[in-house]
Amino acid sequence: MGTDLSSWTDGVARAATTGFVERITDERGPDFVEQAGRVAVFDNDGTLWCEKPMPIQLDFIVERLSELAAADPALRTRQPWKACYERDFGWLGTAMVKHYQGDDSDLKLLVGAVTSAFDAVPVEDYQARVREFFARADHPLSVDRTDPVVISP
Repeated sequence: MGTDLSSWTDGVARAATTGFVERITDERGPDFVEQAGRVAVFDNDGTLWCEKPMPIQLDFIVERLSELAAADPALRTRQPWKACYERDFGWLGTAMVKHYQGDDSDLKLLVGAVTSAFDAVPVEDYQARVREFFARADHPLSVDRTDPVVISP
């Protein structure tokens, strides 16, 4: 594979990834996948995940907290519902910066709100919300979701 994944440290993860790509791209092998059927989805390492101006999963949470604040005016005066309702991404960003600096006070507010935002939502409804969100999500810096990433040897 030459210099593929050259920024990765040699190890189990790199070997498993390159081995997988080799297997699915070997036309003679039992694991061969036609190029049109190859789609790669990566985890939160930033490789193919929208992180700026915020992680896509935070966009989902902001939407839910804003929805709750729209239904309950009392929440509009409390953080983090206030920030979500007002689209105050500065407060949310500062909460993360404070967390990285060792102050989890705002992060605890956010985690508590997220927990309460979904605690009464049945799993099936949550799953439907996630699917609906991603069907229409328009992350500010997202890649064109109609253009799949193709794995090639």
